Amino acid sequence: MTAVCKVPGCHKPIFTKKSGLCGTHYKQQRNGRLEDSAPPPVGSLDGYGLYGILDDDGQTVLCHECGFRYPALGNHVFAVHEMTARDYKVAHGLPKTRSLNSTAVSKKQSKRAKERVGSAGWKAFEARRDPVMASHSRDEEAFKLPAARDFAIAAFTQNLTSAGRAAKKHTCPICEASYTGSGATCGDEVCRRLAREKPLDLDALIERVYLIEVEGCSYSEAGRRLGISHAAVRNSYLRYKRRLENQRVIARRKGPHQRSCVVCGDPLYNNNPQATSCGDPACRRSLLLKNTQINVEEARARVQLIDVEGMTFMAAARKLNMSHQALRRSYRAYKKQQRDLVLINHRRFINDLPALDSIHPSPPPLRGD
Repeated sequence: MTAVCKVPGCHKPIFTKKSGLCGTHYKQQRNGRLEDSAPPPVGSLDGYGLYGILDDDGQTVLCHECGFRYPALGNHVFAVHEMTARDYKVAHGLPKTRSLNSTAVSKKQSKRAKERVGSAGWKAFEARRDPVMASHSRDEEAFKLPAARDFAIAAFTQNLTSAGRAAKKHTCPICEASYTGSGATCGDEVCRRLAREKPLDLDALIERVYLIEVEGCSYSEAGRRLGISHAAVRNSYLRYKRRLENQRVIARRKGPHQRSCVVCGDPLYNNNPQATSCGDPACRRSLLLKNTQINVEEARARVQLIDVEGMTFMAAARKLNMSHQALRRSYRAYKKQQRDLVLINHRRFINDLPALDSIHPSPPPLRGD
């Protein structure tokens, strides 16, 4: 009678008598990934799906973690559930060779791969490929985990150097670091997050940040004043704050600037040695005295009447015993100054500078300076 594996629930024949394990569990033990407990039976409930089974309807596949369906799960589980494809397969009993793509996506990728065979790029690849170097890179050490990826990168770089072809270097658009490879960034997690972010509507976002940070509104109150849900206010605000944290990490990595804006601390790219501002409208208004000195208490009382109580300029002016034109000018000047202060303090936060309590206009430079 053939001896079977000693792992509970496994009925495969043993690979070696000394270990008492089958081939699969022997490899897991050698790599330090053998689990003592038996896995759940295939087909049992596992999260929102079945253990060991990937629900594929031809167009989408079901995620075991959240229960939603997607054309492919690789990017989804990495971005949302912070799992690699390998971790996801191990956690839910899927074979390592099982693709996390739906049938439609797999067919599309297969079709594109077949179309590349015989193309101009394929012929250029065959002309430049060195079969001897390729065979030398397939060493036994390259297939041992967890150093397989580092070994493969080192072997690839060495092969390029020995073949007389230097690896092409790129500059990361986020941190300006030099790197080799085909990625859009240098591969750092912060750079990848900033590169994946969608463009923000800064005007609408600063209005929400102004209500929360300057006027102290809650998410619900800010949503009512803007006519949107409190969830939309919260999500956009927290997303913007995370973006500021990531930009601050990148700014620290780049180090101090040779020339910086005197208002926000951003680097100056202007070749004019007399330039002191980065050119941003908020910084220019602060230096050119377009932000006038305002009585903060009176301005807040006017904002309370117009924004919170919903009065018109005419009604608020009658209550304050002043003209509606003067009320409108002072109201808009205060709102513009506070929004400029929010933008400037956010950039000062990125550059590790203390926040400003208010914008105090400095005297304009003399013509001879």
